Amino acid sequence: MSRLLSSPAERVILQLAFLIYNAVIGVLVGWASVRSPFFAGLALPSFAWLVLGMLAFELLSGLALRAHPASVLSMGSRIAGLLVAFGVCYSTMEILRVA
Repeated sequence: MSRLLSSPAERVILQLAFLIYNAVIGVLVGWASVRSPFFAGLALPSFAWLVLGMLAFELLSGLALRAHPASVLSMGSRIAGLLVAFGVCYSTMEILRVA
């Protein structure tokens, strides 16, 4: 881990920020998939956009913390983030299709 993430509290804050970020990405991708014909017509499925969003967070946080991006978050955090993004994305898609 980076020396900037030396305390457990700092790691927890980063992991919570990651989960919130993934929830926001999930809402945005879900909304765009239902409401934007252009976005829905792109070759990448929703799942790929979610993974690319996670990649962007890791790269930017690694850059900000001056650490290797792979060392910023644990694998458990990545799995939790993907599950949050996936669940929020497909829930948003279902809600918008019904409305």
